Amino acid sequence: MKSGSVDNALSHLTLSTDEAAFIFNEDWLHVITKKNFRMNRKSMLSLWQKIGTVCNDKKTRRVLLEFKGKQPSMETTDTYESAVRASQSVRNFRLAILADE
Repeated sequence: MKSGSVDNALSHLTLSTDEAAFIFNEDWLHVITKKNFRMNRKSMLSLWQKIGTVCNDKKTRRVLLEFKGKQPSMETTDTYESAVRASQSVRNFRLAILADE
């Protein structure tokens, strides 16, 4: 996707939820959380489930997860559990994370 191409991004919009926008780009998924998204164990498990569903539907394993807004820290065990959930959602999962402060 070309930088700044909002119309192009919207044409690739796969799913929009209260948590995030899911944009499919050729062979990878770009997930952008909403500014009001609050990172915690429950919200991350829900987000991973949706990411897994879209990845399986679109037959991709590559994801760029972009967090918008300031995010609180998660406990180490919650972070680990979240990462395990991600790896179980999509086989051979590849993930890049971009955090915006």
